[in-house]
Amino acid sequence: MECEDKAPESAARTSAQFTSTHWSTVLAAGECASPGASEALERLCRTYWLPVFVFVRRKGYEREPAEDLTQGFFEQLIEKELTSRADPERGRFRNFPLKVLTQFLADERRRERALKRGMTERAVKVGVHRMRLRYRELLRAGVAQTVADSAEINDEIRFLFQVLSR
Repeated sequence: MECEDKAPESAARTSAQFTSTHWSTVLAAGECASPGASEALERLCRTYWLPVFVFVRRKGYEREPAEDLTQGFFEQLIEKELTSRADPERGRFRNFPLKVLTQFLADERRRERALKRGMTERAVKVGVHRMRLRYRELLRAGVAQTVADSAEINDEIRFLFQVLSR
């Protein structure tokens, strides 16, 4: 009787773990044009849905938001064709979705915090655009103080970026 009670819990725990995946499946899922890509992608999604969901729940999300985040993660994985970026040279595949999922959750938290502050995605884009314009003005003003002729500003900025990109 005691063994029967523990068996389902153990089975659920095992199915919620990130299991090893054959790289052939991952690579097939990443090649969108190949005939078996959608089947391989579906297999990956089915294999990883529960582990992703459990991971999200362990991050403190309630059931319904965790389901939404899990679905959103897989939607992004498919839309952005992220499986094509997986590389066997970088180790086990299960590390790849964990890294992508962690980044996805961080992005979602940032987006939610921005919405709570009343900032829409459009407002953030406008803010970033204005910030870049202001930075450009300040950079030009700073460089203008270091050159003899204002005609040299663009050349000096180009040189500065060239040096910084090394």
